[in-house]
Amino acid sequence: MGINHKHSALIISLILTFANLVNAQSTNFKIGILLPFQSENTDASAKNAEAMLDYLAGVRIALNELDGFGFKSQVHVWDLSNRDSMDVVKLAKSPQFQELDLFIGPISQNMVSAIAPHVKNSKLTWISPLKNLKLPNTNTHLNFFGPDSIRIKGVIEGLKIRYPRYKYIIVGDPKNSDFIIYQKMVKRVLPSKRVSYHTLKNGTISPKIPAGDSLIIINTHLPQSSKSIQVKWLDKKSASYIVGNLDWFADFSQQSNVDESKIIYPTINFTSPSDSALVEFAQNYRNLYLSEPSRFGYQGYDQMTFLGLNMLAFGSNFLLNAPSSEFIGLINTIKPYKTNSTNWYNEGIRFIRFEGSKRVLMR
Repeated sequence: MGINHKHSALIISLILTFANLVNAQSTNFKIGILLPFQSENTDASAKNAEAMLDYLAGVRIALNELDGFGFKSQVHVWDLSNRDSMDVVKLAKSPQFQELDLFIGPISQNMVSAIAPHVKNSKLTWISPLKNLKLPNTNTHLNFFGPDSIRIKGVIEGLKIRYPRYKYIIVGDPKNSDFIIYQKMVKRVLPSKRVSYHTLKNGTISPKIPAGDSLIIINTHLPQSSKSIQVKWLDKKSASYIVGNLDWFADFSQQSNVDESKIIYPTINFTSPSDSALVEFAQNYRNLYLSEPSRFGYQGYDQMTFLGLNMLAFGSNFLLNAPSSEFIGLINTIKPYKTNSTNWYNEGIRFIRFEGSKRVLMR
């Protein structure tokens, strides 16, 4: 359970905190955050507002920690609640907005479309924090959550890093849309000599699984109920693994006849209770807000930490200069990838394995 959206005083408290940061620090980076923090008397907007407050709280904790690394910032927080597109255009045209180094928000495409024509600052890094939105095509804008094709590419890239010498068995229906995306991304990422494609029909795989060990068997779209069949393919293959599709972990079901240690679950969101940094963050959050952080609080913290450290090292246009590497956050893994359209997306994926009954994040 996150911050209670009904506590309007908290909104004022958070915004005043950011204002104090502005006044207390010598300013280097100018940051703007435009999100809906108040309910508009509907259940959907109430949940939205609560999530955005949690996100902002996570950002605040990250900024406080970044200050210890020498990251100085002037932070402007704007409440998008009850603003129409004309109000947003007026804000986007303001000198305050035009001078930003980093802009986080909004969370709706119509507001992105209202702002986009008025962004003239070439050094601005624009972040879509929680939704896959169509940002203007530049080299400095980043979607933290991308389309399925980017996520699937992230799965393949992540497996290649962890299992570079393995053979990859791609399983599914060649006519299925997810299979087609996997096939396309596999051709981009993996050497063809290490890949073969297979279909599963009535419990029988065709062609047969290759002999030998060190195999990664990737499900493109098959249901989790099929894992009991698939695990049998790995009899006497101690160094081989089944990889579920991106739905398996979220909809995890325990099956008594399945050796879970042979299965790898790719996913987007995962927090490890044994992570000392996560425990420290959660306690800090409780001390500040007297409640438990939701996933949005963790995401705000991860994203701002990632952004701040990279801006500190490479400047506000860090996407053009930062090395291609994974940032392992508390809940998300972040790895920017630039598409042909010059848009950047996060292709970071988390990989989970079971050790007994314990879920473990693979590094």
